[in-house]
Amino acid sequence: MNLSLELKDIQQIAEAVAERINVPRETRWLTRQEAADHLRCSTKHLDLLVRVGDMPVYRPNRKPLFLVEDLDRFITDRREF
Repeated sequence: MNLSLELKDIQQIAEAVAERINVPRETRWLTRQEAADHLRCSTKHLDLLVRVGDMPVYRPNRKPLFLVEDLDRFITDRREF
């Protein structure tokens, strides 16, 4: 049995599988400074948010990393009308 697929077919299959198992299209990680810039706050304020548990942080190599999705959710959840 010889199965040959073109790249576009493989990409379509991968996208369908990713949607089905709920995988975000692109996971973007930011450093501490980049995250503070994204939130338009100081790194000290970001550290405070992490310390009080308002902001999730990931430390794979002891250096803090932040998901853009978490930062955006933080902004959206605190939006005032």
